[in-house]
Amino acid sequence: MDYFQMLLILCPVFFVGGIIDSIGGGGGLIALPTYLMLGLPVRTAYGCNKLQAGLGNLVSAVKYFRNHMVDLKIAMISAITALIGAYFGTKLIFLLPEATIQKAITIALPIVALIMVLRKSSAGNTIMESEISKKNRGSGVDRRDHYGLLQQSVRPGNRNHRDYRVLHADAL
Repeated sequence: MDYFQMLLILCPVFFVGGIIDSIGGGGGLIALPTYLMLGLPVRTAYGCNKLQAGLGNLVSAVKYFRNHMVDLKIAMISAITALIGAYFGTKLIFLLPEATIQKAITIALPIVALIMVLRKSSAGNTIMESEISKKNRGSGVDRRDHYGLLQQSVRPGNRNHRDYRVLHADAL
């Protein structure tokens, strides 16, 4: 398979994987098998997958940060522990024979995919009731209302368009 044909397969698959990853995670369940099906060596597939996912996650993280949906204390602790885990995980991948890695992927990916599909909604409910979630629950108009007095005006001639302006208490 030539380079152009590979790109024709990879780009749409990774576009969908990026959407899935930014919404709820799990884009690697699509990307990694795709790399392997295209015949990339296991470690190369891992490396490409990590770079592609990392850059996609960076874009998502910046977007969430700009919308004030990141608790920096928790995010920094999580990032540090993830960096440490990634370091040791990568060291482990380079110590294992490629055949062992291939077998582990063959067993682990379907199990992880099944767990993600079948995970109980109670986990989602627990997350929705957490203190962080309550703090950031408001989005858009609700979140802006928290910062000041929300004033709504309807433009004449367009019933469906609403113009929202935030007036801070200091401005009154």
